[in-house]
Amino acid sequence: MVAVRGRLTRAEIRELYAGSEVFLAPAKLEAFGIAALEARAAGLAVIARRGTGIEEFVVDEVDGLIVSGDEAMADAVVRLVRDRSLLGAIRSHNRTQPPRFDWSDALAAAAGEYARAAALVAGSAEAPRE
Repeated sequence: MVAVRGRLTRAEIRELYAGSEVFLAPAKLEAFGIAALEARAAGLAVIARRGTGIEEFVVDEVDGLIVSGDEAMADAVVRLVRDRSLLGAIRSHNRTQPPRFDWSDALAAAAGEYARAAALVAGSAEAPRE
């Protein structure tokens, strides 16, 4: 069954994840994917698009499946339904291995981006305008 949920509380998300196996992240423009990271940390297999920030913490066929588009995403869902051993291996890995990316990484990356933005602003303030 596929269900599209609205806003949920933390308790509702934990309950939902406890009864789920796969998390779909269909967005084409996903800078990071905190919801996917939370699902991965909760032990769900993640299916996400190639070229998004989710690839920072989901390795194809290890933490989930990385796909190229809508049709490939549908195929990945079917693959995990049919290949229960692959789904089990991914979920077992995700339940027992912490994500390669955690809050300390996220905070460091955010601080780096703020510093880069500040440097760009400072540099543009010094440059003559045409």
